[in-house]
Amino acid sequence: MAIYFIHAGGLRRVKTQRKRLMTALTRREEQILCLIGQGQSSQEIAARLSISVATVSNHRKRICAKLDLHSTAKLVAFAANRNAAPDRTAAGLPEFRTCMQA
Repeated sequence: MAIYFIHAGGLRRVKTQRKRLMTALTRREEQILCLIGQGQSSQEIAARLSISVATVSNHRKRICAKLDLHSTAKLVAFAANRNAAPDRTAAGLPEFRTCMQA
């Protein structure tokens, strides 16, 4: 997904801000994204949240679709960067010092 705008007489492509897209995630998707950022596997996430591995897989697919991420590597990198952010509340995102607060 991209946004196009005219800049200095030319057409310039700008990717949609993922921070804005984060508001579309459900609370459970935010939990799972946080746990992915901590390096947990789908099996570990499923056990921790008492849900099936298939449910975790479905959440991961929806997260990728909502955030316009096209690979597992991009999902993991995004999640890790998000977890490393020092002050997510300043960006309007919920603060999850531990992923189970939600």
